[in-house]
Amino acid sequence: MIKLIATDMDGTFLSGHNSYNEQRFEAVFEELKKREIPLVIATGNNMKRLRDLFPKHANQLTFIAENGAQLVHKGREVFSLFMDKEEQEPLLRFLEERFPDAQHFLSAGEVTYVLETLPTEQKAFLSQFFTSIEELSHLHQASQVPLYRISIQFEDNFEQNFAEIENYLIGTSFRVVETGFNWLDILPKTVHKAVGLDYLMTEWQLSPAEVMVFGDSPNDLEMLERFEYSYAMANATDAVKAVANFLAPSHTEDGVLQVLENVLKEM
Repeated sequence: MIKLIATDMDGTFLSGHNSYNEQRFEAVFEELKKREIPLVIATGNNMKRLRDLFPKHANQLTFIAENGAQLVHKGREVFSLFMDKEEQEPLLRFLEERFPDAQHFLSAGEVTYVLETLPTEQKAFLSQFFTSIEELSHLHQASQVPLYRISIQFEDNFEQNFAEIENYLIGTSFRVVETGFNWLDILPKTVHKAVGLDYLMTEWQLSPAEVMVFGDSPNDLEMLERFEYSYAMANATDAVKAVANFLAPSHTEDGVLQVLENVLKEM
């Protein structure tokens, strides 16, 4: 019997940019609450964006944010896992020197740091997602700031740049993961979405056979590999489809909600 459900957001739960079928979600969420099945949002997003997406239910949901670095349960932070400060400065210098034209975002929870050279229109776009944006003249100025992750978007040569960063990180406490749409995240090796799920399973005494998860991108692989009821979206990457046990309709078709509606009918 399913006792916990976890879903990624972009490309999975969200049917479009910053949107989902709210009426359909309300009906599903009410049924989950009646059955005392917690819904966990496991995502690379920060808490500001998540509270904005679920204004009525932020204190009823569990969030695994920042790609697993932060766990918030019903409005209360359970844990935060930060990058190693000693290794941040050389990494930040390397990224700025090697990829000066990329878009760099340093996530420190409520504050996101960007380079002052970031175009104005991009800063305006980011203000939708982040509570506070602070500008830096150089990335290494944030070397002593507790960071959850470093996000980078490349317009060109994504695979080549990804491989170069991956090679640089050998021997460090960091890893790099593709998050979709030419974005990547650099974060501690021990951090991924399944870390939060493992914590919740221990707290709530659940087995992997009682957990259902949904994802579409490589940063969902760890949680999809762990659980029996793992769903890749129809729009997922081939690597994700290869490890998932089931296939859900595309995110543009409310695939997660479709599956949950069917599961609830059969309970």
